[in-house]
Amino acid sequence: MVMVLLVAYATRYGATREVAEVIGRALSQRGLQVDVQPVCHRKVLAGLPFALLALGPFHDTPGEMASAREPVDRYLAKAEWLSPVSVAIFGGRHDPSAREPACERVRQLRTEGLEDMDDARVRSEAFRWVAEQVARYGDVLPRALLLQGFVLDGQRIPLLGPQGIFKPRVLREIPLSITTAPGGPCDDAFDRDGLLRYRYRGTDPDHPDNRGLRLAGQRAVPLIYFHGVVPGEYLAAWPVYVVDDRPSELAVTVVVDIPYELEPPRGGSAAPEDSFGEVREMRRRYTTAQVRVRLHQRAFRERVLEAYQRQCAFCRFRREELLDAAHIVPDSQPGGEPTVRNGLALCALHHSAFDRYFLGVTPDYEIQVRPDILEEEDGPTLIYGLQALHGRRLWVPRSPRNRPDRDLLAVRYEDFRAAI
Repeated sequence: MVMVLLVAYATRYGATREVAEVIGRALSQRGLQVDVQPVCHRKVLAGLPFALLALGPFHDTPGEMASAREPVDRYLAKAEWLSPVSVAIFGGRHDPSAREPACERVRQLRTEGLEDMDDARVRSEAFRWVAEQVARYGDVLPRALLLQGFVLDGQRIPLLGPQGIFKPRVLREIPLSITTAPGGPCDDAFDRDGLLRYRYRGTDPDHPDNRGLRLAGQRAVPLIYFHGVVPGEYLAAWPVYVVDDRPSELAVTVVVDIPYELEPPRGGSAAPEDSFGEVREMRRRYTTAQVRVRLHQRAFRERVLEAYQRQCAFCRFRREELLDAAHIVPDSQPGGEPTVRNGLALCALHHSAFDRYFLGVTPDYEIQVRPDILEEEDGPTLIYGLQALHGRRLWVPRSPRNRPDRDLLAVRYEDFRAAI
């Protein structure tokens, strides 16, 4: 359950409500989740994990302030469903110019449990959770799942937010994740050395989010990187480290490391140091290069499967776990770009058969089976899975801009004929 900072008030004429609303806005600006409610709304407030209860008398005199605490305590004793972290009594005659000092009084309250979770523990749990989701769903995860996140000590911790640099409320200074939104070429995120170049938020190097990235680099704190491959789908890579800060370019340089550095030592820092810095740098460059390849592969797969409505173009099989994006012209050859028009959504069986030239496709979208495969005699998989496809028409996307490029099919079909 998400921790809510409650500003509860009691009012007869509305002045205390106005003060409570100002306090709520001031605390919201600090990044806390705030709810402002009258204390009489038991149904609204019951069951929430409260962090604050604030009430106040009309006059800010020592005698009245002292006497005000007694009825507050009596009310709290009756309302066992309220569990405040701390209570403050403050007040004064209604004066808009005097509201801000009241906010300062609230900021001084005891707020243990709001933002005091151990940083390394949160990150370790986040990495463990992401690893579990990747093992279950693959390394491309839905945004809804990442927004939901995981629960730690009764608090729900999301993995990303509306901004690219994301720090959940349970962390004080350093973000938990960085995200690249889908829509742009993968190379836009990498510099000429093959390292990830991540942009600041906005143009102010001293923005809190940018300061958090800078601290992550200075303290070698690991983050999670989410790269959007298509809207709503993100490839996850972790742990990643900020290794260079370039305020003049409004960017940082980020590298990916191998997962075994994920586990922080007990009571220690987030990532162990290598005996040889050069070895560590080479390993990180290699791992980052691998992630870059995965980004291309997963982005290609997601775009092709989406264009083909997540079904095999040969047999219309729909189990996504067994679907691949096959290149028409291989990526090792000229023209083998990772574009939808150079791709086919195929099930695992037909992908293998297409790659090995058991099956071919004419530029007119007709499926052909290699003659020796047609003549072979075997069980039902051969008969219904391959031979029955001969002469059938390829299923193609409705949108012409997503249909297979006929010129690319002609190149591939010549290779198929050469293999006969």
